[in-house]
Amino acid sequence: MCEMTRTIWPVGHGAFYTEVLDGPCEISVVYDCGGKGIKKQVKKFVSDHLPTPKNIDLLFISHFHWDHICGLRYLKQEGVTIKNIILPQTTNKSYALAEAYIYNACVGVNEEDNETISVAQEFIRQYANNEVGESHIVEVKKHEEGNDNSDPVIYDEDRVLNNKTLASGQSIKVKGIVHDCFWEYIPVNIYEEELVQKLGDELKKLSQNNPKHTSFFKNNGEIDLGALDEWLSDKEAKSLIWDVYQQVFGKGTNPNAYSMPVYSGPVGVPLHHFVTEKVRGFIKFRPWLDSFDYDDHLLYNMPLLRNLRRRLCSCLYMGDFEPNNKYNNNTFVEILRTTLKDRWHYIGLQQIPHHASPNNDCNDLYDHPKLCFANVDNHKDCSCTFDVLQNIARNDCFPIVVTEENEPLSFDIWIHPN
Repeated sequence: MCEMTRTIWPVGHGAFYTEVLDGPCEISVVYDCGGKGIKKQVKKFVSDHLPTPKNIDLLFISHFHWDHICGLRYLKQEGVTIKNIILPQTTNKSYALAEAYIYNACVGVNEEDNETISVAQEFIRQYANNEVGESHIVEVKKHEEGNDNSDPVIYDEDRVLNNKTLASGQSIKVKGIVHDCFWEYIPVNIYEEELVQKLGDELKKLSQNNPKHTSFFKNNGEIDLGALDEWLSDKEAKSLIWDVYQQVFGKGTNPNAYSMPVYSGPVGVPLHHFVTEKVRGFIKFRPWLDSFDYDDHLLYNMPLLRNLRRRLCSCLYMGDFEPNNKYNNNTFVEILRTTLKDRWHYIGLQQIPHHASPNNDCNDLYDHPKLCFANVDNHKDCSCTFDVLQNIARNDCFPIVVTEENEPLSFDIWIHPN
């Protein structure tokens, strides 16, 4: 028998989710690692949850914005070895990284964020220069009609994936957990936002037409992040760059369409092998949610969870996924459901996209009962709205807001043999 602990960490506005399997095959998984309170939570995760030797077997990165990656350096500071980093493949890696670099430098930066932002930018520079240490990088290709995702990648005792790329929706099968039972992680890089390319083209014009600064483009056409940093350190130049960014994406928006959702859960085996034995953690709701008629409570006393003990074994991490966006004639949710097939109906735990932003509210995500969670700041974060949570509840799902004032929210899952 195996036991797995899945944890939603209280990092304020950010994303940090971990899974640790204990049994015949020990494996540790992280999905995103960012947020304002991430340093403290990473330390707690490593000390309280991570077995020795301190390895992260699979690190999934949904996208490169600071609130999803700024904790990666802290993992290394705690002596953690990251075996495999899995992230979305982009058509123009240089432009996509520059987009995130600009977004991180220009959005939500204040005195308390400075270290958080600099840590995120450091990882982007390392990844751009192929300097991420001994970690094996695996890129997930974007969704294409008709691609064959039937053959899983086997993750075994070697602890390193042989592949450098995965097809969208191709599973990673963990070998040797329990007889015919296994756990699969299914990364789905739905779509790369084409506007990233337009941003790069507009930045090239800006760089060529501004004699005050040296060009931040290399001879091969890629963006030099070091030179871009110099521009961003100049208040006037930073304003010019941000104006271009907003002209391309529109004010208050950013390109999250390539944000990679990941399914984690049982696939192709009888569900009676999997059961959620216990849910641990207190939830304190933000002041403006008092009218939502929730009391502080231990989650495992909720009747909903007792009815969903088996389904809660499966989780869908969403990142800043944009469910209402379209690729060809289908919405991203339709593509995601087609990719996951019957796995879709296993899902009992789901991250609410983009920190419960109203622009990403979509009834199709809540078509069967599930527990839905979002990480937000307790007082400052305006992205999460009452209307979004109310709509989730109207669809017979249970929304939970996890703020930096909560305890970690953990799900203990047992995987039984025949």
